Amino acid sequence: MVTKAVLFDLDGTLVDNELYERENIKALVKMASKNTSLNEKEIWQKVREYRKYEGTPLWYDWRYFTKFIGAPEDSWRQVH
Repeated sequence: MVTKAVLFDLDGTLVDNELYERENIKALVKMASKNTSLNEKEIWQKVREYRKYEGTPLWYDWRYFTKFIGAPEDSWRQVH
């Protein structure tokens, strides 16, 4: 008997997803700079400020992150 399994590693437990998330954040920063009066450098400062949520549920909340940096409301879905 052959057993097959499909593994979903959505949170990066088995495989590091840092590169994937970094590219998503770059795209969101561009979207935020077009959506606000802030330039990309200022948006990156907001990204760094977001670290205050590390270790909390908001750290993993793409919707909240998107709103925090000023990107369009559903832009987090576009980059995922």
